[in-house]
Amino acid sequence: MTAGRLALAAAGSFTLCLGACASPGGPAPPTAERSAAAPRGAADGQLRQYRGDAARRTLQVTVTASRPMHVRAVALAAPGFATLPPAPADVGLSPGSRVDLPVPYGAVECGRSPGRASATLSLADAPSMTVELADDGLLARLHSAECAEQELLSQVALTVGTGWEEQVRDGRPVLVGVLTLDRRTPGRRVVVDTLGANIVYSVRGVPDNKPLLVLEPTAPSASVVLELTPTRCDPHALAESKATSLLLVHVGLDDAEPRRITVTPDPASRLVLEEFAVRGCRS
Repeated sequence: MTAGRLALAAAGSFTLCLGACASPGGPAPPTAERSAAAPRGAADGQLRQYRGDAARRTLQVTVTASRPMHVRAVALAAPGFATLPPAPADVGLSPGSRVDLPVPYGAVECGRSPGRASATLSLADAPSMTVELADDGLLARLHSAECAEQELLSQVALTVGTGWEEQVRDGRPVLVGVLTLDRRTPGRRVVVDTLGANIVYSVRGVPDNKPLLVLEPTAPSASVVLELTPTRCDPHALAESKATSLLLVHVGLDDAEPRRITVTPDPASRLVLEEFAVRGCRS
């Protein structure tokens, strides 16, 4: 997976807030008295984000143990992002074993620079331990993408809206809708450069220009027709119902490099996209 895909997947950002959090009966956050840095060699940690994690706003804390331990909860500390309660876990590790522990990450804090993350592991039979997490620049990419997205969304609202129509193109079922930009504040030119691929659909603009759409600084709105064709129909893709309705759009301000943004349709449109994916694939 390229760094750009990791970033966008992230840019999917303003659409998605589905991370897990600790239940009322779950383990309490580790206290300062019980928390300690991991003994040398006790565990190694990495921070990853797999396909599908972005839609759930989740990261994976990958822990490799060098001694037996039983993890009951994991709390992520990621500079540049808000801190959330620990995520519950219930997994035993033997020496040399490795596990991915899913943990939600908080809202981006654009006034803070991203830094190296750590995870505090609440253990069943030992004091909590804090493990430093290598991430190969993942947090920095997420931070940059989400802050750019915040700036973009202060200028314009992107919606994929109502009025979907089912049509046929070259013998194949196509779902037709509209992408609209509505200006929030004047002053900057907003450019939709291209569209990204959906997990099930190929998406094209009509006409398929480049740039696809431009909202001038004084214009109140602009729109373009979209055609969505189901092209990936394997069970794994269709099972990702949350991702089926997410549309990827490359958008930039003025002459800046376009960034990939995830647009989440309204609930009614999401249902249309999810149901048409199944019907279109059966056709």
